[in-house]
Amino acid sequence: MVPPGVQAIARPDLAFVIAGYDADATGVYRVPRLYQTVSSLDFPPMLHEYGFVISGVAQYALYLLNRLYEPDRTLADLTSLALYVITETASQDGKVGGPVRVVTITPDKGGALLTDDQVRSLHESNEARAKALRQSFYTSSQEVKA
Repeated sequence: MVPPGVQAIARPDLAFVIAGYDADATGVYRVPRLYQTVSSLDFPPMLHEYGFVISGVAQYALYLLNRLYEPDRTLADLTSLALYVITETASQDGKVGGPVRVVTITPDKGGALLTDDQVRSLHESNEARAKALRQSFYTSSQEVKA
C-alpha cells in the first residue's frame, strides 16, 4: 500500500501473446492455443478460444475480425487478414503504425518469419481487395440487380 501523499510508480502497459500447439489425445501437437497476458491485470494467462488475439488499439481490429474472420480459412488467407487488420487499424489511429513483421506458427514448422518482400506482396494484394470492396458500393442499381 502506498502511504498518503506518495505517488506510486505506474506499471507500464505491457501485453504478450503466447501462441503454439498442445498435443491431442494421440500425442500429436495440433491443438492450437492462444494466450495473452496483460500487465494491467497482473499478467493472468488468458486463453483465447475464438481464433485470434488483439491488443493495444483494439476497437478497429475487433470490428474487422468480427466481420471477416472465418476459422476454416487457409493459413495464407488468415495471414492476409491479420496484416489487413493491422494496417487498417494503423490507417485510422495515429498511435498504431510502423513496420509490420509477420510470423506464422504451424505444428510442423513452428514459427516462420515472413520476409519483408512477402509482407509487402500481401499488403499490395490487400490494397487491391480493399479497393474492390470500396468500388462495390458505387455500382448502379441496375448492376446490382443483374
